[in-house]
Amino acid sequence: MNDLIIVPRFVETPSGARLRTAIFDAPQDAAVRQVCVLLHGQTEFIEKYSEVIGELQARGYCVATFDWRGQGASTRPLSDPLKAHVRDFREYDEDLATFLDQVIRPMGVGPPLALAHSMGAHILLRTLHDKPRAFSGAVLSAPMIAISTRGQPAFVASAATAVMNGIGRSRNWVLGMEGRDPLKLQFSDNLVTSDRARWQRTQGHPRETS
Repeated sequence: MNDLIIVPRFVETPSGARLRTAIFDAPQDAAVRQVCVLLHGQTEFIEKYSEVIGELQARGYCVATFDWRGQGASTRPLSDPLKAHVRDFREYDEDLATFLDQVIRPMGVGPPLALAHSMGAHILLRTLHDKPRAFSGAVLSAPMIAISTRGQPAFVASAATAVMNGIGRSRNWVLGMEGRDPLKLQFSDNLVTSDRARWQRTQGHPRETS
């Protein structure tokens, strides 16, 4: 498992969100010199993808990535930094557009490849719909194309969120999530991985990046 050395560059979106970005160069002797944009999922951060970044570099790719607003070391909009809050998913669209404009375009490499997971794959799909030439190719891992209600009927989840929004509690925890602080969860209770070593590595990152 690789330990990343990150030299962050921060960029600002038109709405004022500050995003942590990073570029990991391909080896000097690499046969492939293409850029791969890596887009992580909800509640994730750059460091969690150290192995993926290393694998891509070993195959000759330069990897460019960033933390979405509300995640990692990017802007945390609420007083409770563990809550990732957006008014509309168009704010995430703005994050990716800013990254492509301020980080990728100045590299002068043409449309990059994209590797995206979960929520990152959802935002990528939105961008590909509106700007199909933005990337030369894309790989999506478990794209977030629907909402899991964890066994509850969809109409119950929809009604609960509508009520919360209607009474001015849109910034509160979604029902049932307050107790799932990722820094307090036990391995046996997590829903993400069956690999204890990788779980412990992720848990070991400082709170400000996770």
